[in-house]
Amino acid sequence: MMRRFFYWLLRLLLLAALVMAIWAGWYVYRKGFTKKWRQYIATEFHKRGVEISFSRLTLDPVHGLVARDVVIVDNLDRDKTLAVINRIALDINFINLLRGKPFLRALDLLDARLSLPLDPSDRSSPNLVLSHLSAHLLLPQPNEIYLSQAEAQMYGFHVTASGRLINPSAYHQATLSGGDGSAAEKPAKQGGWLPELVAQLNALRFEGEPARVEIQFSGDLAKPSQIFIQTTLWAEKIRRNRYRLENIYAMLEYRDRVCALKQLVASDAHGRMDASGTVRLPTGEAELSLKSTLDLQGAAGMVRTSNPLDEFVFYQPPTVELSASGTIRNLLKSRVSGHLSLQKFAMRSVVFESLGANFSWDGGQWYVDDLRLAHRSGKVSATAMSARDVFRCKLESTVNPRDLLPLLSGKAAETLADLDFEQPPQFTLEIRGSAPDFNLCEASGDMKLGRTRIRGVPLNSATAKLRIKAMCAHSVLSV
Repeated sequence: MMRRFFYWLLRLLLLAALVMAIWAGWYVYRKGFTKKWRQYIATEFHKRGVEISFSRLTLDPVHGLVARDVVIVDNLDRDKTLAVINRIALDINFINLLRGKPFLRALDLLDARLSLPLDPSDRSSPNLVLSHLSAHLLLPQPNEIYLSQAEAQMYGFHVTASGRLINPSAYHQATLSGGDGSAAEKPAKQGGWLPELVAQLNALRFEGEPARVEIQFSGDLAKPSQIFIQTTLWAEKIRRNRYRLENIYAMLEYRDRVCALKQLVASDAHGRMDASGTVRLPTGEAELSLKSTLDLQGAAGMVRTSNPLDEFVFYQPPTVELSASGTIRNLLKSRVSGHLSLQKFAMRSVVFESLGANFSWDGGQWYVDDLRLAHRSGKVSATAMSARDVFRCKLESTVNPRDLLPLLSGKAAETLADLDFEQPPQFTLEIRGSAPDFNLCEASGDMKLGRTRIRGVPLNSATAKLRIKAMCAHSVLSV
């Protein structure tokens, strides 16, 4: 009898323990751990240089300990929100927790949502949002972070990342000191170009496979100059408005404070672009090399709502080659040289057969060499240069000026409308002055007219020596 009593008592105790365990599991799953436990977790992150807060710490039957509604803030200014994550699974060493030692072993994000304010100092700032974020973050040492693999979706891009960083707690100190003990410049406000970038990404449409972005990184956050980041982009069939890129490949690399575009290859239905370049971040020195036969008008409309090339029609894609160097802090002092070649194109209904020119720009000084413009009525050739207080241009033309009437306005158009050139005139002009301004220049040259009507009055032929100064023309005319 006593044995049966103890048997039923044991079963009752086991049942009670099971009920209590189920209730405790349900409680920590739905209600979460106490504030004291949350403080333990927050303190552990603080030791690793990360300031976080979260609404609940729950026990998930599949993923274990889960922090929900996590907010990561700037450890120097808690009003600045750096990231918001809906949930993070925590891998904890409970023995180390009881011994007061570092107990976070790893973090897991499973189909999480990450929101990054574009301007952390502005509470109303728009956010950069990553969805379907899955990542495994190992924390082998308090001063080490190892991201074995991360995947996420961002505005149609499939992003993967991996890498290793040490001394994460030194990030802010290194940022303020410039990484080498020198005072850093005041950071530029992020609210300017980043929202525009996000808006441009939102406007893209991917008609093929999702674009892929792969990021690899490593370095010591106490020494930002030694951080390495490599980003690779593959994408195809990207549409914006009426323009579509067939494919694009780009590789960017950051090393020794130099951001390098190692390779950029893009193609559309008409041509291809190849580009490479570098930017030295401490000084702003930059270099760029580019060659393109893309649909220039369509590509310009892809990134801008107001297209400066709207007045043009290109029957064949332009060929553009250029190399540039200078500083991004003062673009006016940059040096640019290259070549432009156009086949048949039109501007304001005036159709030209071709255009070719070599050009250069150096700190406000520019030079155009071997410019050749072909029209069905004739050709124009020119060279021109503009330096400090000096402008020179040599021009030869056999084009019928009447055909260029849609390009003119005002008195020039009224004067030209009175002339009817049955045979294209021939002009040779040498222009000199202090600037490329008609009122600051004088010109001299020769003019030869064929059959021409001036306000209906016929003229068989004429030659003239021209001299133009201060908007007054003087000529010696031989008819």
